[in-house]
Amino acid sequence: MSDTEPNVDAIRAMRAAYDQALSGWTQAVESIVASEGFADVSAQMLQQYLTLQSSLRNASTTAAAELHLPTLDDFARLSTMVVNVERKVDEVADLTREIAERLAAIESRLGPAESGA
Repeated sequence: MSDTEPNVDAIRAMRAAYDQALSGWTQAVESIVASEGFADVSAQMLQQYLTLQSSLRNASTTAAAELHLPTLDDFARLSTMVVNVERKVDEVADLTREIAERLAAIESRLGPAESGA
């Protein structure tokens, strides 16, 4: 017998005890989670959470309105306006570029004598 065999046996025994305890706990938790009562309590808890979340959202929106603070809806409207302004600025820049190109073409047709007069 070598010196490592008792250590291996102890580890195997501890592993077997661990697996047995884990199996017992797993079965207990699975039976609790699979029960109708657990489902009912979970449903009630989730419903209460949703109610609380809705109440907090409404309260924060009301408080923000009374304090004249911007809400998420305000930021959404503002971002839409910014996008629209950016689009119009791009359109104006494109038109300006087009006008500049047309003026350059006209000046080149007029020639150097007439353009400086």
